[in-house]
Amino acid sequence: HSTPKVNWGNLIALGGNYLPPVQGTTSADVEYEGLLFGLDWVIRVLSHENIMRDYILLHSTMIVRGDCKTVIDQLNSRSSARKMESKYCMAVTKIKEIERLFSLHRSHSAQFTNAREMNIHFDHIPRENNTLCDAVCRLVVYQKQRCIVGSVIDSVKTGES
Repeated sequence: HSTPKVNWGNLIALGGNYLPPVQGTTSADVEYEGLLFGLDWVIRVLSHENIMRDYILLHSTMIVRGDCKTVIDQLNSRSSARKMESKYCMAVTKIKEIERLFSLHRSHSAQFTNAREMNIHFDHIPRENNTLCDAVCRLVVYQKQRCIVGSVIDSVKTGES
């Protein structure tokens, strides 16, 4: 049987960030960190005049996809955040800021006379179908490993002088 393909549509942001290993970190912790990273990016884009901001303003729907069902269920109000409440609250605050910026810019621009509210949807992508995210994570880890190896080589060279 074949794995269903994920339709990435108009993908506008893809990124990653290295999180140092910490005892007790769960996949939900990491998923929230990735979500907050992405939401911060959207806020930065909406805060400054640029072509990407105009692209976002032309659309009224933003789909956030994640492979941690726990986090997606929390964001869709299907379950309570309990242990993740602080990160959940940070995400909700950032989502409200995105909605505020979206409304502000749409209402002040003649280009967007048919202004609608921003609709943000959260979709769960099973891990086995999230190959794009997996590739980005591998790239981030690879870059971090190269940085560490470079530092070791520099230290060895410095010690040889």
